[in-house]
Amino acid sequence: MSVGLCRHSLAHNGVTEAFNYADGFVASSDTTQNNSLSNFKMADSLNAYNFEIDLETVRLFPVEIKSDVEIPFYHPGSKSGPKNYIFKRLEDETITISNKSISCWVYKIEYSNNGFAKFYLNKENRDLVLVDESFGTISRKKTNIKYIAN
Repeated sequence: MSVGLCRHSLAHNGVTEAFNYADGFVASSDTTQNNSLSNFKMADSLNAYNFEIDLETVRLFPVEIKSDVEIPFYHPGSKSGPKNYIFKRLEDETITISNKSISCWVYKIEYSNNGFAKFYLNKENRDLVLVDESFGTISRKKTNIKYIAN
C-alpha cells in the first residue's frame, strides 16, 4: 500500500511533536521549529496510522458486517513500534446520555494487558458518541458534545 507523504503536528503544554509519514517510514519534520521529535526516523513496513486519528477511523468501519477490524497504528516516539491492533466488534448496546437512549455499534481495542477502549457508534448516523477508556487505575470517558448539549 502506498500512502504518499502525510504530515502530523501536535502541540500540547508548550511541546510540539511534528512528523511525516511516508511510504515505509515515519520521521520527524525538518520544517517545524522546536520539534521535540527532531532527528527521529524509523522504518514502518506496516504504513501505520497515527493514533491521533483513531476517533475518525472508527466511523469508517464496515458496521453492516459484524466483524472485527484490524488496523496498524503507531505514535512516533512511543516505546512500542508500529503494530496491528484489532478492534473487536462487541454486541450492540443502548446507552443513555442526557436522558436520551442511543442504539450503538460497539468496538473494543486492547492496548495492553491493562489498557483498553470501547467505542460507541450511533446506529442512526455513525456518529462516535462515546469512548470509554481504561489504563490500569486511570479511566476516562470522551463524550461527543453534540449529545450532551441541550
